[in-house]
Amino acid sequence: MTANVCLDSMEFGDPSQGFHRDRRGRLYHVVELALCMAPAGRRGSSASRSAPLRGRGGVEDDELDDGVGIEDIEIEETSAQQITFAAFLKRIVTSAEVFGELVLGVTGSKQIDRHLRNLRMIKSAQTYGFLMHLRAGGIDDKTFVQILKLTESFVLRRHICGERANETETLFAKLCEVDPTDPIPATRKAYCDACPSDDKFALEFASTNYSANIIDRARYCLETDRNSPPWQAH
Repeated sequence: MTANVCLDSMEFGDPSQGFHRDRRGRLYHVVELALCMAPAGRRGSSASRSAPLRGRGGVEDDELDDGVGIEDIEIEETSAQQITFAAFLKRIVTSAEVFGELVLGVTGSKQIDRHLRNLRMIKSAQTYGFLMHLRAGGIDDKTFVQILKLTESFVLRRHICGERANETETLFAKLCEVDPTDPIPATRKAYCDACPSDDKFALEFASTNYSANIIDRARYCLETDRNSPPWQAH
């Protein structure tokens, strides 16, 4: 059988196939970023350890005398389980519904909704993924209230002390690995490790200025007593 010249000839690649066109017909290159470049990349990525993190005033983290680095906080991971695609979709729907309840503060529990209001006043949007993980994972209301109280104090202290927001986000991403049915021990330890010292908080709190966009945070401080972190209570 003779070869078909039209079909068997060598086909050279078209350079424009690696580009996309906009409405004006101009070509632009689409680059797919590696997973390790995500903001919440897992520990061990080269990007997260390329340079030492610096705190306020150019002081490196290892020179601070309170707390430990966020990257050094260990969270015990729950074992991965294989699930069906139908179960995966159901989990997504449940998580979306829970997330909406958390953001709007309409869980059906007045006590929970009051603490969610407190988190909104503090401006704690970075906590919602962690809270959704717990709520969708079956945490009971009593334990969830305890988590909310701990979270209020922890986030407020980091805000007041000017701790880096990206580190706070990294910690809450890690906390999504805790067991939703028993989250108190791991959460309490992580908060304790990453919390600024009492002395630092007292110093910063006395000199904090509240601009118009965070005035609700000042109202929260007036409404509640958070001088002593609850994770250090007996």
